[in-house]
Amino acid sequence: AESHIVTGALAWAIRHAGCSHTGMVMAWNGNAMYGGIAIGAPLAGLLIISGGFEAVAWASIILAGAGATLVLFLLPYSPTGGKHVPFYHTLSLIIPPGLGLLLASVGYGTILGFADLFFQHNGWSSSNIAISGFGFAYVATRVLFGGLPDKYGGVRVAFWSLILESAGQALLFFGPNEYVALLGACMSGAGFSLVVPAFGVEAVRRVPPQSRGSAMAGYLAFFDLAFGAAIPLAGLLADTYAIRTVDLLGLLCALAGLIITTKMRPGERMPLLATERVDSRND
Repeated sequence: AESHIVTGALAWAIRHAGCSHTGMVMAWNGNAMYGGIAIGAPLAGLLIISGGFEAVAWASIILAGAGATLVLFLLPYSPTGGKHVPFYHTLSLIIPPGLGLLLASVGYGTILGFADLFFQHNGWSSSNIAISGFGFAYVATRVLFGGLPDKYGGVRVAFWSLILESAGQALLFFGPNEYVALLGACMSGAGFSLVVPAFGVEAVRRVPPQSRGSAMAGYLAFFDLAFGAAIPLAGLLADTYAIRTVDLLGLLCALAGLIITTKMRPGERMPLLATERVDSRND
């Protein structure tokens, strides 16, 4: 359900705002998602204390119902005309930015999945601050700089974002104390923040207009793959060696994503549909 919610929301918003604003659309979509994570983690902790897990479950049900109600009031769009190409062909066009997203997402996954264990192992008590710091840095970066992928191109923004994420992962791995680790978590959040819309801009530019929904579905599948494959691998590394190795995995993957950006050529900007220009102007 979550997969189709994200894909449908992105496809609708890109159609609503126009392809030239793809980066900004993805930035604000992520703001909503990860802003919810940054706020939801401490809020859920308070609900657990006051009402137990049942209170968290009811809050999740009510919020999901509110979101479903909101969708009923959105302006629907008819499917884009033109010949639709097979999904596997669309997927083949977006593999480079998809792989970049997959590798960049590993560091995010290791922080979300292992920060609590990592901080407890080192005798530090600020794991919740690390996760919230990641989320708030993520949102703040998108609020301040969310338009950069549309303005300067996805490849360039992804390159510098991955440098920042790599530096954050390095601080987590090599950091001697919790303050350095907290800084690393925040830097990782700021760096990862624009990676998603930056590579997303390149994914959308590589496909025709009628395939943008499929492109978003395939592109975001690389993010899911990072959690389905890389995060269990991080768990095996932590169990076999040490909990700190998960941060090393995040660092190495971010550096590998950085290498991919050096090999990518910015995709050609596809012409907008006349209907998209009208929609954008009217809205």
